[in-house]
Amino acid sequence: MASEADTRANYIDPALRAAHWQPTNIIREHYFTDGRKMADDVRKVLSGLATVVEGIGALRTHGGDAHGRERGYTRLDTRIASLAIHSASTAALFLIETWQMRYPSTTLVRH
Repeated sequence: MASEADTRANYIDPALRAAHWQPTNIIREHYFTDGRKMADDVRKVLSGLATVVEGIGALRTHGGDAHGRERGYTRLDTRIASLAIHSASTAALFLIETWQMRYPSTTLVRH
């Protein structure tokens, strides 16, 4: 997987040069605030992620058919199902990356 720097070097920089941008018009990194404010923002995102995970569980319970279909069952809208799938994937990837960061010498067993 390419890093952010690789993506910039391989795709963004050549596109900017092709569009005749000058180096003085390009800011590589700009920090808008200190780490404390960003930590609060991260806490808000994680809180929202926890709410998303709860919602996905509720959708599975009420919108899924793993336990049979109840009378009056209505199929889940495709875009809502896609939202749930992509949200679950994002949450799972975040948890795996967090595990790998905290326990770099421990390998996750693939099931």
